[in-house]
Amino acid sequence: MRIGIDITPLTAQPTGVGRYLGPVIEHMGPMLGEDSLTGWATGLHAPAHGAGGLSRRYLPLPTRALWAWWRAVPWPPVDSLLGGVDVFHATNYHLPPVARARRVLTIYDLAFMVEPRWASPKIVGPFARRVPRFAREADTVITCSMHSREDIVRLCGVEPDKVHVVHGAVGPDMRPVERDIARARMRELLGLDAPYVLHVGTIESRKNIETLVRAFALSCNRRPHRLLLVGMPGWNMGHFGELVAREGLADRVLMPGYLPSREDLAAAYSAADLFVMPSHY
Repeated sequence: MRIGIDITPLTAQPTGVGRYLGPVIEHMGPMLGEDSLTGWATGLHAPAHGAGGLSRRYLPLPTRALWAWWRAVPWPPVDSLLGGVDVFHATNYHLPPVARARRVLTIYDLAFMVEPRWASPKIVGPFARRVPRFAREADTVITCSMHSREDIVRLCGVEPDKVHVVHGAVGPDMRPVERDIARARMRELLGLDAPYVLHVGTIESRKNIETLVRAFALSCNRRPHRLLLVGMPGWNMGHFGELVAREGLADRVLMPGYLPSREDLAAAYSAADLFVMPSHY
C-alpha cells in the first residue's frame, strides 16, 4: 500500500502541527517500508524540517492559490500528482481532491468554531465553512483528544465511528535534562539565572496569555520567579507589551521567541519550577 501525506507544515520553525507531524513521518516510514510513504508539499518554500529521506513531491505554488483553484476546479487530484497513492493523509484540516485514493483527515481541534473571537477572521470564516465539509467527505478523521472527537461529531455532523482518537506523546528528544545542566544551559542561552515559570506556545490571545500575565503579577512580589514565554508572537498581540509594562513586569517577563533546538527546549522544561498551559477552550 502506498500512502501520500501532506508535509507542508514541516517549516523551518515548526509549531504545533509541524511538531506533531515530524515524528509521525519518522515512525511511519520504517513501519511501511521503502517507497511506501510519499510526502506532498506546497508553498513558496520547500519543507525544511523533519522529513528526513522521505520521497516527496513539492509543488512551488502559493498554498492558498492552489486551494482557491481546487475549490473552483477539483483537478488535478492529489493522488495522481503523487503517482497513484492508495491513501492520502491530509494533516492540517484541508482535504484535497482525489481520483481514487482513500482520504484520512487530521483535525486537531475546533476552537475556531466554538470560540471564534479568539482567532483571526481570516481563519475563522474559511475554516468554519470548509472543515465540517472536509470532515464529512473524509473516509477517516483523526484527532488527538476525546473532547475534540466530541466536537467534531457534534459540529461537523460526522458519524462517531469515523472519528478516531490518536493521542500525541513525548518523543525521546524531550527526555528530562539533569536540573543543574538545564539551569546552566538557560544561563548560557538566555542569561536566565533566576527560578522561573514557563509557558511554551505561540503568544496569542486564544492561549489566554493575558490572564497568565495578570495572575503572575499577583504573586511575583512574594516570589523571586520570572515568567518565561517561549514562542513566536501571534495574531492580535500588538497590545501585549503594554500589558506587561502596565502590570509592572517589564523586568520579570522574558520573551526569547522561538527556540529551534529541541535540546534547548527540553532544558527549558527541565529547569522550570512550574510549567503553565492556560487556554480559553
